[in-house]
Amino acid sequence: LLMVQSAGDHCNPERDAVALYRALHVDERFLLLLRTAQHRSPFDGTDEPAFNLVTATSIRFLRLSVRDAPMGAGFVAYGDRNPAVGAVYTAPPITPELSPNCGPS
Repeated sequence: LLMVQSAGDHCNPERDAVALYRALHVDERFLLLLRTAQHRSPFDGTDEPAFNLVTATSIRFLRLSVRDAPMGAGFVAYGDRNPAVGAVYTAPPITPELSPNCGPS
């Protein structure tokens, strides 16, 4: 399982994604937490660094999954290669709650 969540997402709060992540019991699960991206920006082209990290990490995840290869620490390190943009967690942190504001970003 690979979940992608933006720490700055005001539409889908990080705490909800972390709760869902913790509730799912699968052998290998990872959370790609984007540091500053908003709700759509990693997917609509307005945040190129976040888009690049999501794309590269997702492709790597899918390639390893298709091969039924173990991911572990190597996958986490791959997703952590740009720590200013995001990081991959197997035990995600809980960050302060953001005020709900699901604006245009």
